[in-house]
Amino acid sequence: MHHHDREMGKNYMWIFKDSIKADIDTFVRSSWVKERDIKNSFVYKGNYPITVWDFKDLYSADLKDASINSNVNIPDLDISWGSGEILSSNCNPQTYVKYGPTFDNKINVNLDSASIIYKNIESENYKGFVGLVNRMAFTNGKNENYILFNYPDKIEKTLFLLYKSSRGFFVIIVQSNNKKYVLDESLINIFNLK
Repeated sequence: MHHHDREMGKNYMWIFKDSIKADIDTFVRSSWVKERDIKNSFVYKGNYPITVWDFKDLYSADLKDASINSNVNIPDLDISWGSGEILSSNCNPQTYVKYGPTFDNKINVNLDSASIIYKNIESENYKGFVGLVNRMAFTNGKNENYILFNYPDKIEKTLFLLYKSSRGFFVIIVQSNNKKYVLDESLINIFNLK
């Protein structure tokens, strides 16, 4: 089970470029910590919630093997009878996490039919997309759902990245609280993704 930690996020500030660190709100920074993964939450310029999720079971995974799939039927994640938990149940998105074995050195990202990818993004160290997310699931190599993101309030415009470096394997999710603010691939420039 994850536990809440207000200090762990300090260890992940390296992922942001020095030039924008003053724009990261340290008051709302928080983390959900478990032995094999750490989900960190940040807010950039008061309008961009950012998730940086560190998955230790993916450290030896090959980024090229990770797939991002559209128009997938994503069932609810059964976490009844103590088989999982909901992180940030009162937020958008609701994040469901199943207990037990996690990723087997592979991650697949599935988006439902109401989600839209506007643009795919890829470089040597990351791959992802800019688009709208309604429901999104992370699965392992056996296509078993491990994490489910559900957006009950509204579909969110999202910059999504899988990032692999010598420091590990991370999922980065950037969203916007305000329609006036641009959310596109230019936001990659706030990160140290080398």
